[in-house]
Amino acid sequence: MAHSKTILYPCDFSANTKKVAAYTAEIADKLGADVIALYVVEDLGRWARTVIPHPSIDQYQKEAEKAAREKMDAFVKKHLAPRVPATPAVMRGDPAEQILQAAREKKVDLMIMGTHGRSGLEHVLFGSVAETVVTRSPVPVLVVTPDRMPG
Repeated sequence: MAHSKTILYPCDFSANTKKVAAYTAEIADKLGADVIALYVVEDLGRWARTVIPHPSIDQYQKEAEKAAREKMDAFVKKHLAPRVPATPAVMRGDPAEQILQAAREKKVDLMIMGTHGRSGLEHVLFGSVAETVVTRSPVPVLVVTPDRMPG
């Protein structure tokens, strides 16, 4: 980790996102690394085969991506950029797959991500993006459980 120059920070704007961002900025600052903050907008194309008119889904998808870019830009400026060089990024698709793709394409050295800590039936029903990323990542992944962090 001493040679990390680029850290990927996938986030989902859940309640603990700011806490994990602060931790990511602290690690990046100590390593002299840049941060890429990534948000993945789910692809709504699968709904095109249902009773919802397709143009409505396309329009909603575009609006969701625009809103995500705006929110990510503001988030990075407020929570990361004051401490470390940080770049916002937004992708569309399956969160785990897009995070893994970003890690490869952006040639990151380390990933820091939070987990919701789901277990049991909740984990089975909702899965775990963090688990998929950890088991398939081409780079080391530091998984943070925000509700167990101080502050």
